[in-house]
Amino acid sequence: MGKERFSERQAAVLNAAARLDEADVWLQMLDDRNLTSHAYDETLAVRIYNRIVHDYAPRLARMAEKIQTLVWD
Repeated sequence: MGKERFSERQAAVLNAAARLDEADVWLQMLDDRNLTSHAYDETLAVRIYNRIVHDYAPRLARMAEKIQTLVWD
């Protein structure tokens, strides 16, 4: 992916996150995702894993449930 395309995607994610109630959590999730591509430190990997299991997965499940209830035109 080109640098320009990445910047566009990053801006879109930041814009969307700013509209969410828990923007800080969603931005942390994005940061953790970026860190995992270079996570060679076991302590970091375990810390991110725990956030995925305990923080991110429940929030993503709630978001999926909410999306299922939306009415699309």
